[in-house]
Amino acid sequence: MVANLLSVEPAFPVVSVAGDVDVRGTMVVDRTVPIGFQVMRCDVQMRVKAGTDPRLVGQREAAAEQSCVVLQMMRAPFRIETHFDAC
Repeated sequence: MVANLLSVEPAFPVVSVAGDVDVRGTMVVDRTVPIGFQVMRCDVQMRVKAGTDPRLVGQREAAAEQSCVVLQMMRAPFRIETHFDAC
């Protein structure tokens, strides 16, 4: 959607995501280690149509980050409600 609004035609997107996690927290080996990822890295590579204004590509990147539901959720997590029903 964002690319269409800015007339930036992406082709062949490649996305890789990597993260650093210290499993000592999850395994309760060290209670001082936080549970979960400490850092996540997302690398996006894409080709754009020849002659595309680089400013439009930058605007597309900024708009995509701003409107990405998953990215925004990870930056400012929402409340999660959990209910356990033991039978």
